[in-house]
Amino acid sequence: MRTEPIFSLRLRLILGFTLIALSLGAQTKLITFRGRLMDKMHPIRNAALSGRVEAQAFVSDSNGEFHISIAISPGQREVKMLLLEEDWNISYPINGQLTLPRDENSIVEIYLARNDGNEYDRQQQLIRELEAIKNQLSEESSIDEALAAFGSSQLNALDQQFLKAIDQQMRIRDEIKIENDRRSKLLAEEQAVSLQKGRLETRNLLNAVIDHFITRSKDLKDDLQFKGKKVFQRDWIVMEIGKTIDAYSEAYEELNRNRNKILNMVSTYWPEDYPKLNQTEQLLQFALDDLHKTTALSATPLIHEINDFNQGKGSNKRRKQELLSDIESLAFKLSKEIDTLTDRKSKVFQLLQQN
Repeated sequence: MRTEPIFSLRLRLILGFTLIALSLGAQTKLITFRGRLMDKMHPIRNAALSGRVEAQAFVSDSNGEFHISIAISPGQREVKMLLLEEDWNISYPINGQLTLPRDENSIVEIYLARNDGNEYDRQQQLIRELEAIKNQLSEESSIDEALAAFGSSQLNALDQQFLKAIDQQMRIRDEIKIENDRRSKLLAEEQAVSLQKGRLETRNLLNAVIDHFITRSKDLKDDLQFKGKKVFQRDWIVMEIGKTIDAYSEAYEELNRNRNKILNMVSTYWPEDYPKLNQTEQLLQFALDDLHKTTALSATPLIHEINDFNQGKGSNKRRKQELLSDIESLAFKLSKEIDTLTDRKSKVFQLLQQN
């Protein structure tokens, strides 16, 4: 029985697959497949290894990588790779069955192993023996006869090759696991450093804007408390208090501008920690709503009323006593609320110092 040359058989198979691909062209699509040839944990550089993925040939570049366009069917998840090199074989994935990545920009790593020269010769000898046995078999020959002709020594050699391949894949798997564990540890350490850095930045920002606001609130309270009785017929004192109000307003705007940023940072760097977020939100709400809107905001219209009094609008002894009472009341309220805000700020910072 005459054996058809292997080259001719491959050519016929390629032509057959090509015709099938053309007939299914309307159902397939082209994608970019990116691969990287690896020897253990390192790319195989400057080797120009050739192969084929599905029907598309490739040659690896100096970095051991190749980029090709291949046609896949709808729902196809895997492609077959063939390595056209005598000195190398594919050790992982098994049988060159590559899983397509979800992202076309991802690079699929293919692990190769060098062929042992003696082992390669034995494999070729086994192939030649199998072909000879196949040629000798008649159409009536049974599988048992074929196995008997093949011989137990050849089967044992195949078992050894199989066990060696399994051992090699296990070693590659262990190496990949060790590398993944190392990368996971590095990532966890980087995340821990980033978390601590973010928490420090949060505390620094909150401390800066709250302290600035408290300082300017105290300045306003002190001016009203110690200069309030001297505002009548002394325009320069009224102007000084006005400048203090302007400085306080700038501190308020700064705190109000950073309110959402601070809350977002607390939510990000203390995830799922409701008490810390809630206490920080209450601190900011007390400063911006209770102290500012309810109390400090009334300082501006009060100064306008004092200016009107000094200009002779409704100036009388009774009106003067009313204004003095308003100044004292405002200074007293500010003092109490500043103390409350300072105490709340201290408690929130103790909370944020905890992990």
